[in-house]
Amino acid sequence: MSYQATKNMFQLMKLLSRDRSYSIIEIEDLLEIDERTFHRYQNAMAEIGFKLNCIDGYYIQKKESSTFTITNFSKRIFE
Repeated sequence: MSYQATKNMFQLMKLLSRDRSYSIIEIEDLLEIDERTFHRYQNAMAEIGFKLNCIDGYYIQKKESSTFTITNFSKRIFE
């Protein structure tokens, strides 16, 4: 995975960790990626335990079943 792809995936994780959901169109515009790339990132995030809910085409982190969160990751790096 390239630097830009890694950066985009972490930005996506940060975005989806917030208390609002985003459509694929919003995600594409904010990160300048296409839908196929979003789904690749979604699969990669699921593999490390960052799961998403999709409700009526809007995505948000599935916090109750995610084993990886941005705050957990940040704590592990900086402790």
